[in-house]
Amino acid sequence: MLKRSLLCLVVPLALAGCANPYAQYYNDRTGGIDITKAPGIIVSHNPPVVLRGSDPETDYQAMFGDGFRLLGYSSFNGKEASERQVKQQAETVKADRVLVYAKYSGTEQGAVPLTLPNTATAITNYYGSGGYGSATTTVNGTTTTMVPISVRRYDQMATFWIRAIPNPILGIDIRDLTPQQRATFQTNKGVTVNAVQKDTPAYDADLLKGDVLKSVGSVEVTDGHELQKLLQKFAGQQVKIEFIRDGKLLSKEVKLNPIP
Repeated sequence: MLKRSLLCLVVPLALAGCANPYAQYYNDRTGGIDITKAPGIIVSHNPPVVLRGSDPETDYQAMFGDGFRLLGYSSFNGKEASERQVKQQAETVKADRVLVYAKYSGTEQGAVPLTLPNTATAITNYYGSGGYGSATTTVNGTTTTMVPISVRRYDQMATFWIRAIPNPILGIDIRDLTPQQRATFQTNKGVTVNAVQKDTPAYDADLLKGDVLKSVGSVEVTDGHELQKLLQKFAGQQVKIEFIRDGKLLSKEVKLNPIP
């Protein structure tokens, strides 16, 4: 208990006290929606599963490929947080799976004041009409001592995931074009495939991470919002998808899933 109390006193050294850092430094990726009412999501009532991640980018591809969607992430530096804390945050955001990462970054030395009660007792001898006697005087006070401590610090991150319903319309995760891609292709239009879910139309059509989608059903894809509209429009149909890979414009015939 004394060790825990000391750690909680070291605000600069231990991430502003003993608050849950996974909650304190959480970054939401859902746009603030009520995840329990979100379409296409399966909310689990089982305890969250916590796993050790290896490489965040590789793990992202694997999690999306297995049908999970990213709810958010936490990133911070400080003393190593506990699995209990990450599970608490996972339960708060309704995560089904959590990947945690920690890398030792150094040890920080410091000291905290420890104040303990200090009682001093004095005995005084006296002589009076009744003869010799003594009196006891007690003085209550405190003594403060600086206690040295060492805090091992870690760069820490956790990604929080929830399972999506199977059979999405296409099955890809996308991102906007980078400035370099815009300059290379001389256009602001299109989206980049960031990850592909297994056993989906995109997976069966061999779409790959890094492909740049240009059109769906002969309609130009301008951005992510337009792509979602096109997928809703052509859901359940056979369509031609055009994309750029390694600088070449390619096309595939893809049978989209119906709207889940």
